[in-house]
Amino acid sequence: MTSAPDLAYWILGAPVFRDGVEIDRASLGTHLADGVELLRNLPPERDRDRQHRLTAHYVDEESRRARAGFLARHASEIHRRIVGHHATPRMADLLRIGEVLFPELMPAGPDQELDRALFIAALVRDPEAGPMVVDAMRAPTRRAGRLLDAFRHSGHIDLDRAHIRRVGTAAHITLANPDAGNAEDDASVDDLEVAVDLALLHDDLRVAVLRGGPVPGHGRSGRRVFSAGVDEAGLDRGAATFAGFVLRRDFGVLAKVAWGLVDPARKVVVGKPWLAVVDTVAAGCGAAALTAFDRVLVAADAYALPPAHEVPIDAAGMVARGLADVVAEPDEMDSAVGRETAHLRARSGPALPPELDVLAERVQKGLWWWNHGKRTQRADRAMVD
Repeated sequence: MTSAPDLAYWILGAPVFRDGVEIDRASLGTHLADGVELLRNLPPERDRDRQHRLTAHYVDEESRRARAGFLARHASEIHRRIVGHHATPRMADLLRIGEVLFPELMPAGPDQELDRALFIAALVRDPEAGPMVVDAMRAPTRRAGRLLDAFRHSGHIDLDRAHIRRVGTAAHITLANPDAGNAEDDASVDDLEVAVDLALLHDDLRVAVLRGGPVPGHGRSGRRVFSAGVDEAGLDRGAATFAGFVLRRDFGVLAKVAWGLVDPARKVVVGKPWLAVVDTVAAGCGAAALTAFDRVLVAADAYALPPAHEVPIDAAGMVARGLADVVAEPDEMDSAVGRETAHLRARSGPALPPELDVLAERVQKGLWWWNHGKRTQRADRAMVD
């Protein structure tokens, strides 16, 4: 049976990482294995008392602290080894390959998503690896590259969950998932990122607009819904994932909107002013996304329901809180979109991303939001409907 002295001796014997990656990795492996042995010596989970549960908690926390120490020391080398298998890995690639090359850093279990978030955060925070990780997420998708000529020729592309069309010198993107009330999942983010890429890559377009599509049968009689948040059904069936939804949405779609697209072919950052249009509802992640846009237009009877907020924020409150810039009457939204688009001017220069430490914290906040969204999404959707 694991005793308090056993636990204390193990914690006091934690490795200090100051050697090469292989030597430090061996030390980490021994320490983690000893921690697993301490857990094995506890009673089965259903039979544990308060002291047993506290011991298991300390073992988990110390194991995670040791992994974090190893990552802080060797993040750049870990990234280099992953790049040896994939030249420009996005965050999903970093997790997929990293789990194969360094399985001890992201062990299977109920807290695996936390370890995955800490893994990505460590790479983002690293001075060498971080800029490459962030830039890889802001590069154009291959799918957008394949569709760009067709978009230039026809002026519109239907991407299933997102539509993009050219209106003069503006790109109008519509989020379209009416069967789910314009809620979002991995597929929505995939299509939306391609649309954002097309808007940024088309040299003749000067501004871009993101607006939700109509939702027939919705409580607001088919009016447009900017976003109903993450799709509840997608959570249940695994169609909305932490890597494919949270990380790709924040560091792909919204990073490109806020800071521009990194185009390796031209070695430039392509940024354009963006307008978000909220006709009725921006819930959950949809409300949180509004801060990425240069300007937000909201209908007078619309509202936002950000994550962790129990009470909707009306249009006036959205302006007061910095979630919106201008309010229009519901029946004047189309003309207001045209007016606001015409007034948006080109940025004076590409916006700069925050410091790496701030971006690393954003990864972990994304995990918090993800877990919170899974707990509260049903309640949020009930308010939206």
